[in-house]
Parts: sequence; C-alpha cells; structure tokens
Amino acid sequence: MDITVKKIIKKVKKEGDSAVSYFTKKYDGIELLPRDFRISEKEIDTAVENADKDFLNAVKLAKKNIEIFQKKILPKSTVIKKNGIIIKHIFNPIEKVGIYVPGGRFSYPSTVLMTAIPAKIVGVKKIVVVSPPRNLTKEVIATAKICGVDEIYHVGGVQAIAALAY
Repeated sequence: MDITVKKIIKKVKKEGDSAVSYFTKKYDGIELLPRDFRISEKEIDTAVENADKDFLNAVKLAKKNIEIFQKKILPKSTVIKKNGIIIKHIFNPIEKVGIYVPGGRFSYPSTVLMTAIPAKIVGVKKIVVVSPPRNLTKEVIATAKICGVDEIYHVGGVQAIAALAY
C-alpha cells in the first residue's frame, strides 16, 4: 500500500471528519465542513427533477431488470440433516454497506445500480454512497434515490473510503 494512502487512512481513523475535510480541500480543492458532507433531501429531489426524463426511465427499467436477476441468484440458507448430523449454511446480510462511486472524467450511475440494488435485494438495512464532490452528478444522485440509497455524501478519494470503514 502506498505510504500516502496509509497516512490518509491513519489520519481519518484518528481525527475523523476533520481529516476528511482536510483531505477534501487538499486533493479536491474544495472546502467542506463535516456538516456539509451529506447531500440534503432537497438537493436529492432537485437532482431528480433536473435529470433527463429518458435517463430516469432507463434507470427505472435497468433497476427492474437487475432486481429480477438478483432475486434469481439470491443465496438461500440451507439445513442438511443426515445420520444425526446437522449441517447449516446460514445466509445473513450485513447491516450496512458503503458504496464508492468514482469520479473523474465520467459519471457512473451504473456503479450505483450494480451495487445498491443487490444490497437492497439481500436485505441490507442501510446503504450509503460517497463520491468525489466535483463529479457527483445529478444522474448519480437520481440513480441513488431510485435505488433506495439512504444517504449520499459528496466526499471522495481514500478519505471517503476510510470514513466509511471507520
């Protein structure tokens, strides 16, 4: 692991949101206070309202198709009893999932579709999305809303992933 990555993770683990603010300013050139990390419901609603209607319809269709597929491959708990021996394979989803939606030159609503929908299908109770502040598009936000994401934060990079972990 790169020494810079280790330092970022260590600082976020130790200092929490203030370290996330520091690295967001350092690497993204954006000054965000911790209270400004999370995207408000109003911002989410505005993103949905301003997104192209054909795009929204395509996302809804993709969601439906992904749900059909994910339900077909859903793991099931199994109990086998043989000769007085009981073998159990128990399926329990994790409680929370953090999804990193990359930024860069493009917008990646497909990342939301392919991660949030399977999490919902298996029963994850809380889904959080993080994405770099300059690249969190209305399409990604609208897709997250359609897919039932619980919280969206416009922070990215190693610091966002470390914040999800700690």
